[in-house]
Amino acid sequence: MFIDMNTNEIINYKKFKNLINKNITNNGALLFNSGKEISWVLIGQVISFIGKIIGIKLITNYLNADLYGKFSLGLSIASFISQSTGGFAQATLRYFNDYREKGEVSKQIFVLIKILSIISSIMIAFTVVIVLILNVLNYDKWNIIVVISLLIGILGVGNEIIGRVYDSIRKRFLSSVNIVFRSWIPYLVTIFLINFIKVSDVVALGGYLLGTLLVFISQSVVFVKTFRNEVENGFIYSRDIFERYINYALPFLYWGIPSWFQSYGDRWIINGLLDTRSVGLYAILVQIGGAPIIFLSTILNKYISPIVYDQVEEGNQKINRNHLVKWLVIDISIFISILSFFVVVLFLFHRNIIVILSSTYYSEISFMLPWISIGIGAMEIGRHLAMIGFFYDKPNVYIVPKVGIVVLVLILNFIFINIWGIIGAVYSLILSGFVFLVWNGLIGYRLLKPEEVKGFK
Repeated sequence: MFIDMNTNEIINYKKFKNLINKNITNNGALLFNSGKEISWVLIGQVISFIGKIIGIKLITNYLNADLYGKFSLGLSIASFISQSTGGFAQATLRYFNDYREKGEVSKQIFVLIKILSIISSIMIAFTVVIVLILNVLNYDKWNIIVVISLLIGILGVGNEIIGRVYDSIRKRFLSSVNIVFRSWIPYLVTIFLINFIKVSDVVALGGYLLGTLLVFISQSVVFVKTFRNEVENGFIYSRDIFERYINYALPFLYWGIPSWFQSYGDRWIINGLLDTRSVGLYAILVQIGGAPIIFLSTILNKYISPIVYDQVEEGNQKINRNHLVKWLVIDISIFISILSFFVVVLFLFHRNIIVILSSTYYSEISFMLPWISIGIGAMEIGRHLAMIGFFYDKPNVYIVPKVGIVVLVLILNFIFINIWGIIGAVYSLILSGFVFLVWNGLIGYRLLKPEEVKGFK
């Protein structure tokens, strides 16, 4: 006689054997599906990563450090929109599948369209104000760069939200296609326009805008086909869903803007204290030294976040915490192991890597590559630890550390860049990265209540 551990029922051998076979079948199917998911995530991220690296290589063969510095500053303006509004993409990841299971896809799509319309209207007004200010300050040569960059940012938000929808419902193939298109097409169109028109920062940004627009159009078509059968009765507005998205996303706005200063403030300070050539050199270092780190971090986040969030609605908080801790340990252990290997490779071959992935023009400061990777790696671990607060629907707890880190970054950059030049920005990145990691770690420790989590003592 045997005991069914789920029901405590006494069962005979035949029933026990059937139960074991059923569990093996279910677990095998789960592992198979999980393997398929991670495969698509890996394929998408690898192709995306290759696209970014090839894009950098091609563009730096056309643009010198001065032009690339202006191109980089333009893309940083576009990133301001994506980072300040990133909470809506995160809310989509968090809630879309939950509401879909309740049959409320049409309500959500209407809400997302409304949100994107609001963002577009605000940013267009913001663009007009910025252009007027630039004219008053006699910086009108930046007008076209600002306009193009803000349009790239608006379209980028739409592409990101579509990608997060696929992540939420665990449509890994569509998510991978989304990220691959976003990585390859803008760079390819940029290279085409540079060859077809002329080599300049404005033409490069114009090509990137056109490429981003093509991605948005293609992804919108696929999105409509994917959910066409689920919105047969038309779109319905839901104030409750709208308010839930807004309430979840607003805290990201409060620390999304500081996050932008944290990520791109150093480039603008370098531009103000030094020149655009120095911006171009530093931007290449950050992209090459940081791209593999962001690549790894994104893979882990895309795969693990939906799995963690799937458990949050089940009601048993202790089980949920154990589940979260288990996946968080797996996540960070993998990240640190691969990061360590990559940093060793950079210490040994930093100049060769710069020359291969860009050009000899940018190799004069290649020795800073591993240190940049260490700083970005520390920052990414801190971001992964923030999964704890998101899991408990408490993103607000990260506002103070985010603002604090931004203030620290700005102060350190002003001081260090004045003293050491570009190298000073690297020192600032490393120090602020580790402070951010420790701060978020302490917040997560308090939220988890480790004394209640099995195996955490």
